[in-house]
Amino acid sequence: MSLEKTMHVRLPFTRSQRSNRKCPPVLSGIVFLVVGSYLSLYGLVPRAYSIGPAILLLLSVFCLRLSDLQGFRGFSLRWVSIALCLYCFVQWLILAIHGEDVSEFDLAFRYIAAAFVLVFVSKYPVSGTTVFAFCAVGAVISGGYALYQIEVLHSYRVDTFDNAIHYGNGSMALALICLCGLLSGLEKRISIHLAVGLALGFVAGMYASLASGSRGVWIAFPILVSVLMALYWRRIPATKKAAGGIIVATVLGAVTLFQFDAIESRVNNGITEYSDYFQLGRNSTSVGLRLDMWKAGVIAFKENPFIGVGPAGVDRTVERLVDEQIIHPNTASFRHLHSQYIDILARQGLVGIVFYVFLIGSILYSFKRIFSDNRISASGHALAAAGIVFVIQHLVLSITLSTLERSIGIMMFLFMIVFLLATAAREKKALGAC
Repeated sequence: MSLEKTMHVRLPFTRSQRSNRKCPPVLSGIVFLVVGSYLSLYGLVPRAYSIGPAILLLLSVFCLRLSDLQGFRGFSLRWVSIALCLYCFVQWLILAIHGEDVSEFDLAFRYIAAAFVLVFVSKYPVSGTTVFAFCAVGAVISGGYALYQIEVLHSYRVDTFDNAIHYGNGSMALALICLCGLLSGLEKRISIHLAVGLALGFVAGMYASLASGSRGVWIAFPILVSVLMALYWRRIPATKKAAGGIIVATVLGAVTLFQFDAIESRVNNGITEYSDYFQLGRNSTSVGLRLDMWKAGVIAFKENPFIGVGPAGVDRTVERLVDEQIIHPNTASFRHLHSQYIDILARQGLVGIVFYVFLIGSILYSFKRIFSDNRISASGHALAAAGIVFVIQHLVLSITLSTLERSIGIMMFLFMIVFLLATAAREKKALGAC
C-alpha cells in the first residue's frame, strides 16, 4: 500500500487525478472532449448541450458491462442514479394514467439517460482541474459574446440561439463554478494560470449574465453568494476572507456599473408590471402573463391534486380559461407555465412534487456528503460546492421558469450535475474515502 493512500494525503489542486490504467485511452479521450465541449459552449451554441451527452449515452449502452453496474458502489453516485431512474418511472406512470401521447414520454427518458452517463463518466473520469478549466473557457466565451453584442452591435439585451434567459442562467452558473474554484484556491494554493483563468471566467460570466437582462439571475445571485459564504466560512482564514470579499465586491461593482442602466430599467419595469396586474388588471405584460399562467396552473392542480391533469389537461385548462376571458389569450402560446413547481403540481400533482423533492434532495445530500469529507482534495471540495450552488440556483430560478419542461432546460441541468458529481466522487474515491 502506498504512503499516499495510507496517510490519506490531500492532493494539490493543480495535480490531475491519477489515471485509471484500465481505462481505454479512446473512451477517456471521448469523455474529455464531450465534457470540454459541453462546458465550453454551455448555453451558447445550438445543440452543444445535447450532442455530447447523446454520444456518452450511446457509449454507455455499448461499452458498459453488467459488472460495471454491479461495481457501482459509491454511495453518492448510486443514490443519485436511483433517484434519477425513479423520477423517470414516476413521470412515465403518471403520463400513462393520463393517456398522454407517446411523444410526451421523451423528456422523462433523459433522467434515465443521465443515470447511465453518470455510471460511464465515473468509470472514465476527467480531473477536477479539467472541469474548472473548461468552465472558465465557457464563461470567457459567453462574456466575449456579450461584449460583442453590447459594444459592437449595440444590443439592448444579449440573446442567443434559444433565448436570453437560458443564456443568462448558464453564464451565471459557469461564473459561480469559477468562483468555487477560486474559493478553494484561498483554502489551498492553486496554480497561477488556473487562478487567473477562473478569475477571468467569473468576471466574464457575471458580465454575460447581467447583459442577458434575465431578472431571475439577479435575484438568485445574493442567495447563492450567501450559500457559498456558509460553505467556506470555516475553511478559509480570516485574512483571506477579507481579501477575497473585497476583490469579489470590487469585481461585481465594476461589472454591474457597465450594465447599471439596463438593470435599473428591467427592475423598474418588473415592479411596474407586477403592480399594474393587481391594481389595473393589466395582464398583457411579461409579468402579467406569468401570473396568469400561474393562475391556470393552480386551477389545473385543484382539478386533480393527487396526480395532476397531465400536459394535455393543462393545455385544455389554459384554453378554457382563455375562452372564459379569465386569463390573457397570449398564455396559450407558451409551452409551460413559467414556474417549475406550479408546472409539476398541475401536470403530476402531489405525487410528482414529492418525487421531484426526493430527486433534488438526493443530489444536494450527495454533494454535501462529498463536501463534508475532509479526506478529499481541494478540487473535490470545490466541485461539490459548485454542485450545491448549481442546484440551489436551479431551485431559485425555477420559481419563475419551468426549467425542466423543455429539452434545453433538462440537458443544461442534468448533465452539469452528472459531470460535477462524477468528477467530485472519483476524486474522493482516489483517496480511499468512498
